[in-house]
Amino acid sequence: MKQLPALNVCIASRRYLPSRCFFLDEWISMPTTASIPTIDVPSIAPQERHPLIFTTFRELPEGQAMALWVDHEPLPLLRQFEGMLAGQFSWDYLETGPLRWHVRITKMALPQRQCCGACGGA
Repeated sequence: MKQLPALNVCIASRRYLPSRCFFLDEWISMPTTASIPTIDVPSIAPQERHPLIFTTFRELPEGQAMALWVDHEPLPLLRQFEGMLAGQFSWDYLETGPLRWHVRITKMALPQRQCCGACGGA
């Protein structure tokens, strides 16, 4: 596995963090040419983890993915995504333990809603 340097600026959120993030295509080759933001969760202070993950997800364009490296099965985070963003994401395990989990979270395109006309189309 390629050793990555610690960074002072998190590329995913473009703000200072005393932790490290990196783009997945710097670690492993991907079948796509686009880079996806990747967060190494254990290297982030516990109180900053979920806010950073949700901020990174919100900033993704529809159809874009982000990835997480986690040192435990991230079921609490999955449940939080399901509660807050049901139908707006897909969750794919790329690696499942026992020491590290690798998860890809994709922001789904929201379907175009048909206007019922009650609001006058506003």
